[in-house]
Amino acid sequence: MAVKFNAWLNFFRLPNLPTAPGDALAGASVVLAGACSGVSHFGGEDAVVLVLKAVFAGCSALFLYMFGLADNDITGKDADALNSKPRPLVTGEISLNAACAARAICVFLAVVCGFAGRLPLCWWLTSALLVLCIALYNRYKESCRTWGIFSMGLCRGLSLISGGAAVSQAAGAGPHTFAALFVCAAGWVAYISAVTYISLNENDLSKPFSRCGKALGIVSFAPLLSFLFIGGVQRSSVFLSLLCCTFAFVLWQFALSVPGIEEDLAKRRSAVGALIKALLYIQVGFILLFPHTYLVFISAVLFVFSILVRRFRPEICGS
Repeated sequence: MAVKFNAWLNFFRLPNLPTAPGDALAGASVVLAGACSGVSHFGGEDAVVLVLKAVFAGCSALFLYMFGLADNDITGKDADALNSKPRPLVTGEISLNAACAARAICVFLAVVCGFAGRLPLCWWLTSALLVLCIALYNRYKESCRTWGIFSMGLCRGLSLISGGAAVSQAAGAGPHTFAALFVCAAGWVAYISAVTYISLNENDLSKPFSRCGKALGIVSFAPLLSFLFIGGVQRSSVFLSLLCCTFAFVLWQFALSVPGIEEDLAKRRSAVGALIKALLYIQVGFILLFPHTYLVFISAVLFVFSILVRRFRPEICGS
């Protein structure tokens, strides 16, 4: 039973899951910060309704991320077998039928979240586009590496936009707020595309790994350009976002500076996992642009969960 449970944790890449809801929550906070310049614009029940919509969007983003992971392993089963990747479908720990069922359940739960949160039409359209992008990424990433690099980032950018879309109508977001959301999403695309580019050689010791990777860490600051379109945000919030992006940049540098990383597959994989984890710091910095108590609590939970997973389940692969 324990072996089967671990197989599912590997199938859904448990260490990466804390970053999945953070995309949508960050997008929602960017819109809320831009639309109301802080919590004071919305008080009491109004703020709770908006935050709950953001939370439902975050939960849906998590399930769609899990759908993408399941779909990736299903469509890439033969390629993983040829490359000797010890994925659960390749080793037989999880059957193809069970994986397909899990993939369908993930989509169903994402839809349930949409209805439960009474999310607007623009959220449904964005989420549908996200599902399409995930499916195309999983099926064409190997045949077109450039598409694979860009589309992985695009998936996370769309996830962020879905969070903003979930609250935009209720918050009365204007053109400048949407501009901030799309610029922030572009920063997300740049960050994840850079991580994807670095990860291309993580399983091939014959190819360099960290040669230009450190310089790419500058993308950690790309989402900050969204502040050019957000007026009235408290200086403390701006400083926190800058601090979180700086921390992600520093973590990026340390992850790619581990001695012997060019000759050790385990260290390469660990580095990629660290780069994905670093996104969580950026997410927290943007989620707290709208420092509602619920969002502060959720940010803390995601952060602590990420630490506990890597501390007590180091054997679970995140890349």
